[in-house]
Amino acid sequence: MLWARILMAHAPLVLLAALPLEAGSARAAEPVGLTQEGPDAALVKARASYQRALGLVKVGKNEAALTLFEAALVPLVDAPNGSELLYNLVAVARVLKRWDKVLLYAQGLVALDGESADARAMESVIGLAKGRLALGGAAVELVITAPAEANVYVDKTPVARGPKRALWTTPGMHHLRVTQAGHTTVERDVTVAVGVPAMVDVVLERIIVRGKLEVQGKPAEGVQVFVDDKLQGVTPLPPIELEAKRCLVRFEKPGYGTWTRYVVVLANANVVVSPVLEKVPSPP
Repeated sequence: MLWARILMAHAPLVLLAALPLEAGSARAAEPVGLTQEGPDAALVKARASYQRALGLVKVGKNEAALTLFEAALVPLVDAPNGSELLYNLVAVARVLKRWDKVLLYAQGLVALDGESADARAMESVIGLAKGRLALGGAAVELVITAPAEANVYVDKTPVARGPKRALWTTPGMHHLRVTQAGHTTVERDVTVAVGVPAMVDVVLERIIVRGKLEVQGKPAEGVQVFVDDKLQGVTPLPPIELEAKRCLVRFEKPGYGTWTRYVVVLANANVVVSPVLEKVPSPP
């Protein structure tokens, strides 16, 4: 079955022909083009690999094209139209009957672009690849538990979102990468045994960014400084190192009124707060 596809990329407008998913011929038809923008050197290099791969597919050099498409996976898979790269990877791998790669990249396309017609049609491709691999016991389920907001990649390919990500893979060593904004990135190699479902739990540590709070108030001495109800010390104080966030500061001194405010502590910055405590009149 030929899939008619027209990709309207960013300027200049690109119209490209069909890309087959059937593996009956020795070469794939013209693949789908990909246009990206950005100054990043890695992006520029990846785009160049992608464009060279397009040219190789047109002359039937699918092995070399597959290598270049895979070289472009990072970072193009996270760029706009990244699903087009996965689509081409599925098509070329299928022509080459590389069912392990067909299985991986088809699941990646579903994870990345699950609402599209292409992604829905990939379900049958995934079933076909699983069937071919199952003949040799080479289709194994890998389940990854990670935060729902995290991005999970297996062998540079995205995996569906959610607290539990399940995909079919092949026995052997696979590279796992998990990222989430404001958290450390986890990378590790996972070994999958023949016929044994693999389970991996990933815990991400939050990156704490800090700033400093400097107190320049009146009176200048003897004032207790509280941040989120925790005593930090008594003035005069050197700048207080705190987590960069919005916090409640409170200043107290016997014989004076309490001074309370919300303050935003900025990352890698020195924030000055100047409380002025008023004396409480003595009772008659």
